[in-house]
Amino acid sequence: FLAPAGRFEAAPGAAGPTIAPGSYARYDAFADAVASVDEQAAVAAYRVARPALQTAYRMLGYPGIAFDRALGKALRRIANAPVKEGEVALVDQSGVFTYADPKLEALPAVEKHLLRMGPRNERLVQAKARALVTALGLPEK
Repeated sequence: FLAPAGRFEAAPGAAGPTIAPGSYARYDAFADAVASVDEQAAVAAYRVARPALQTAYRMLGYPGIAFDRALGKALRRIANAPVKEGEVALVDQSGVFTYADPKLEALPAVEKHLLRMGPRNERLVQAKARALVTALGLPEK
């Protein structure tokens, strides 16, 4: 149910294909939903679920690491992902688009996906990630 509606589309740009604005708009509902999360309600829910999350995290093979640290690291990764304004140049690799900028193409999957959401949506998600880090009082490292 969180999958974006429609298909990814490229548009013609000055130097070749770029991400079409409509491709960004596919993520508007998701970003708006994330932005609407009440931080205090999220904190209350997290406090209830925290013991189970920690247990599950240990069972996944992370026995000496607190789930709070992993969550903080993940939220900060989202918050610190690069935001690209303007056209994002693409390369068509036989119907699969990659970023023309080698620095963008070299980014890890999470950061690349956030770029595909577009600047507006990425900023909404990043703002909520920052707010949750603060509201939850998650450790720095």
